[in-house]
Amino acid sequence: MMPIFYLPISYPDRETFFQLLDLLQKYQVPMVEIGLPATNPFLDGELIQRINHQLLQAGLSTAELTKILLQIREKYTFQVVLMTYKEGVERFSLQELPMDLYAGILCVDAVLSQITFPKQVALVSPASKAVDVKTQCVLSHTFIYLMTHSGKTGEKVSLENAPYQEILPLLKHYSKDPVYVGFGVKNAQDVSCIRDSGADGAIVGTEFLHQYELGGLSQIEQYLQSFQ
Repeated sequence: MMPIFYLPISYPDRETFFQLLDLLQKYQVPMVEIGLPATNPFLDGELIQRINHQLLQAGLSTAELTKILLQIREKYTFQVVLMTYKEGVERFSLQELPMDLYAGILCVDAVLSQITFPKQVALVSPASKAVDVKTQCVLSHTFIYLMTHSGKTGEKVSLENAPYQEILPLLKHYSKDPVYVGFGVKNAQDVSCIRDSGADGAIVGTEFLHQYELGGLSQIEQYLQSFQ
């Protein structure tokens, strides 16, 4: 089963960004996490931090963001989840975005207004307390994002007996939404391990970008084939 993939908006440029989306569509990826840049993406590793800084230097307006999301909606069938930080929410005035342009929004470092942002995706740490998990499940929309460990994206993780497995049963008990596991997921074997643990699927972020930087679009196509 294909995982969810993370892709920063307009990375590495507008044309290539859509070529990457074309490949994700070709291989029937069900959902794409579109990253919106912030100056201090503290939960992300070195690669994504560098990309964030590059994208901020290139500039992106709310109008341009809306235009890109409209193009995505018209061209592709996968769902879009926006991922950013509170700074990104404010910088790009996400409250002004039409809600039909995305299936969910994940704000890493803040709980947003449920009235303004009813499609919030909960980010759950394996260190969360049971009472917090229950609250997050009630408020979450689309899916639950469960971190493999309390660290940064892109770090090397041993998925066997990883901390997320201890809290996964609670999430499955309290939430009717699917639970997807991310942070340190690199290959089809990792995805299978996560599915075997009882999760509904996996999220691949840093490794997808690393594969592009290794060999461009041809490398990405080979990488996507490896999940089939």
